[in-house]
Amino acid sequence: MTFRRNFIFLEKVNSTNLHTESLLLSGSLPEGSVIYANEQTFGVGLGTNKWFSEPGKNITATVVLYPDFLPPEEQFSLTMAVSLSVCLLVESLDMSLKPEIKWPNDIYLNGRKLAGMLIKNSISANSISHTIAGVGINVNQKVFGLEAPLAISLAQITGYEYDIPDLLTKWHVFLGKVYLDLKNGNSGDIYEAYMDKFYLKGKAAGFVINGEKMIATITGIGDYGQLKLISADGREFTCGLKEVEFIPDSQI
Repeated sequence: MTFRRNFIFLEKVNSTNLHTESLLLSGSLPEGSVIYANEQTFGVGLGTNKWFSEPGKNITATVVLYPDFLPPEEQFSLTMAVSLSVCLLVESLDMSLKPEIKWPNDIYLNGRKLAGMLIKNSISANSISHTIAGVGINVNQKVFGLEAPLAISLAQITGYEYDIPDLLTKWHVFLGKVYLDLKNGNSGDIYEAYMDKFYLKGKAAGFVINGEKMIATITGIGDYGQLKLISADGREFTCGLKEVEFIPDSQI
């Protein structure tokens, strides 16, 4: 596998994901190419969510992958790989930091949101022709607005400021290693590492499942990336994105 360190810097862009999509429409990019920006004016998250980032303070980047070795039904493996790469980056800065993966696409640290991902796969025949994986990591930002009440940054936790291009390069190396593991057929190891860092796994917590508010415990991830849970009264659920919602402790 050739995982290129091809970094494209943009001073200002609407969204690195949207910009990457437009680049791919006009031609190909080497696998591993990263488009990153000093400022995003329309950073996007899952669904209708927006990603708010102070210019120059955080990682706002998108990487291009060509995982044609994966069948479409295994596309959640890419979400697991990208999630693990962010966790590995955080742990490399300070081994006392314990990042957790909040399903389906967030990284939490100390119970607050440190990073988010938006992954878009393009399916062709029986494989994934390309993947656009956007990552936003709160690095040096110290103040967050009301639109991001749970946000936290590395600088807020550690007291240090970080060089953004240096962190981006380190993340790219970690992603390349995990992605190679995935390509070599080690998806089982990736799943175990992913679940080892899973937020709230094995802990009773509040959820709304199919419109019903209840206490339940996360037990794992389904074959297609769904969240598996068991309620306090013993009912088992396998939920897609629109079928389950976390409830903060204060609202249980």
